[in-house]
Amino acid sequence: MTWNQLGYPAKPCGLLDVNGYYACLTDHMDSMVAEGFLLADHRRMSLTSPDPGELIDRFAEYDPPYVDKWIELKKGL
Repeated sequence: MTWNQLGYPAKPCGLLDVNGYYACLTDHMDSMVAEGFLLADHRRMSLTSPDPGELIDRFAEYDPPYVDKWIELKKGL
């Protein structure tokens, strides 16, 4: 994921979420977005599905995001 955020290799990360196994992880990533620790564009790099065929289809349709900067620093920091 870190390499994807830096543009290497600009491919998605797939989670085959059988029986909700990765629900805690995806909920945590959603929380990171809400708290400003992860950009929504970067969150969308993680593709999740309980169905392998759907996950493969999502890989085929994946369009990597372009983010010029990961984070904007506020003045005074």
